[in-house]
Amino acid sequence: MEDFYYTVIYDVVRDPGQHTDKVLKLKSLKANIVRLNNTYRQRVMLNTAEHDRTEGETPSLHRLIKNRKRQENRMTSTILDDNGVTQETSPAILKAFTTHFRKAFQFIDVQEDCMEKVLQRGIRPIPLEMISTLTERITVDELWKVISQGKPHKAPGADSIGPEFYRSEWDVIKIEFAQIMN
Repeated sequence: MEDFYYTVIYDVVRDPGQHTDKVLKLKSLKANIVRLNNTYRQRVMLNTAEHDRTEGETPSLHRLIKNRKRQENRMTSTILDDNGVTQETSPAILKAFTTHFRKAFQFIDVQEDCMEKVLQRGIRPIPLEMISTLTERITVDELWKVISQGKPHKAPGADSIGPEFYRSEWDVIKIEFAQIMN
């Protein structure tokens, strides 16, 4: 699109018309190019906010391009609304999301006495003997029992460390691991 505007600029400059007409046309074309570049720059800079960068880092061209591609891949272009109708325009998609979440999170009328009965039945005091069990320190033997029961090639949690690591390095890490768990 920008190339088109530059071609039009050259045509206006070569045109034998009045100088004042050329100036007005050139200013209009300049405004279009600036608007086009600002829109593009806003889209590129969308995922390069300050919290996405380390202190003092300026994003490289590679990172800007990578963020732009990620943004395009994550862009929702069509959705199926609650009535089964496909929505493709931005305002229609926004309206469909708004309608869906208003329905999902609308107020539910509940009788207070029923809620109190549910809460009274659900909350039971913890017996004293159970409290002492819950506050005891975890032993190395208890940890080993849990680790040895884990299935191989599984990675529980966000750290992606599977039970194989704990089993293979148990003699080295057992004391520190017990301290961490406690």
